[in-house]
Amino acid sequence: SMRRRNHRGEAARSFYERHERVASTVESKDYSSHGGAESRGRSKDRQGPASLWTRSVALLRAALSIVFGAASAARAFVEAIVRCLARWLGRDVDLAERCVACSRCFSVWRGVWRKQCANCRNDLCDGCLGKRHEIFDGQPGSARVKRPVCAYCFFTLCARHCRARCCADLPVRDLKAFLARKGVPSRTALEKSDLIDLIHTWSLDLDAAARQHRGSSCDDLEAGRQDRRQESSYSATSAHLTINEMDGLAEVSNSAAYSSLGIHELRRLLMRRGVDTSGCIEKTELVKLLLQSDNGT
Repeated sequence: SMRRRNHRGEAARSFYERHERVASTVESKDYSSHGGAESRGRSKDRQGPASLWTRSVALLRAALSIVFGAASAARAFVEAIVRCLARWLGRDVDLAERCVACSRCFSVWRGVWRKQCANCRNDLCDGCLGKRHEIFDGQPGSARVKRPVCAYCFFTLCARHCRARCCADLPVRDLKAFLARKGVPSRTALEKSDLIDLIHTWSLDLDAAARQHRGSSCDDLEAGRQDRRQESSYSATSAHLTINEMDGLAEVSNSAAYSSLGIHELRRLLMRRGVDTSGCIEKTELVKLLLQSDNGT
């Protein structure tokens, strides 16, 4: 009986110990699972705003890339249309899209706007066409209105008509830059008045060269007229000159007459005849266009 009681006590004790172990393990598992869920929830709460911010930044970058890509494509499309229109109108694309003075490309996107000099009718940018001067074109009241002109026309008109007095308002750097572009040495000029005198002397030399050229052109024109009178006195059978030689003399006389005119007058003649002069810069090109319009080509 004692043995049975001891055996029963040991079995009950082992049963209770086993039950306590199982209960402790279950409680520890529940606590660990509950704590892990709480920790995961806390980590999710911490990572939630950060992940939302990164996603919004990525979406914003994608939207900006799409917008900039569409803007660049639209810009290329507009430039292609402008080039096609320039070629269709018969204009030189390189000359039509660049400033004559600084060779900058005209562009709406960069803010480089195309403007025209009121004297020489060349295409320049707004930065090179910032000077204004009176233009003496013979019309009543024209000398009182100042119009935008390029640097070359400004210094030319200023030196011819007001003895370069308006150049006194310009900085010394601009005066030296203009003299350097025209090949006039300015090392001996110590003061601003010396630079103004050099500009005035340059304009007088330019006027003298223009008068000499006009005189030679008038002589050539008169000689051409006398030759045409002598040719008209001959009959068609006894003429010593062929038709091609007579056309050559007429072309020479016309070119001499056109060379005696100024750039502004040549452009006016071409505009009256409906000829585009936007791509022409030099006087010889304008004379060539006039001769081609006379010949009907």
